Amino acid sequence: GLVTAVADGTATIRATARDGSGVFGEVTVTVTGQSGAPNLYRVIVHFGSWGGFGQAIGKVEADHAKFTRLLRGGAEVDSAHYWVTPGSTVITLSEAYLRTLGSGSHTFVAEFSDGVSEEIELDVAASRTEPTIPPAPSLPFTGTAGGTLGLVALLLVSVGAALTWARRKRVVGGRAR
Repeated sequence: GLVTAVADGTATIRATARDGSGVFGEVTVTVTGQSGAPNLYRVIVHFGSWGGFGQAIGKVEADHAKFTRLLRGGAEVDSAHYWVTPGSTVITLSEAYLRTLGSGSHTFVAEFSDGVSEEIELDVAASRTEPTIPPAPSLPFTGTAGGTLGLVALLLVSVGAALTWARRKRVVGGRAR
């Protein structure tokens, strides 16, 4: 018959004749390569600390094409909350997902078709603050208060001077030209 190995080890196989003669044969077989222990992939970059703004990025030393899913605390994380890109395996957690996590430490594991990653650590800050945008700088003081009004006055004076000059040019010595 057919013998199938299920684990590493040593087995003794005995075959006995069916004719009732009592004839038999035995062989000892050593089986290897059946342990099926999954690969344990090294974490190159942990998610690190997250303070309330932006994404968190982790990196695992594994072929990204073999990535199957991400787990947090043993539960699968919905793939809508992260994306995976090449460069070993780069996992980016979305800001929207990170905002749903409570403050403190969180542990993730990436699963691959042939193994798992070490634990990928994330620490969510207790107080989350939005980044502040400084106010726009004010315009420098130039000593003039008129602004547009001053420019309009200058324009009117210039037009008046031009008209006066043109009128004088037409009238020379009391006679019109």
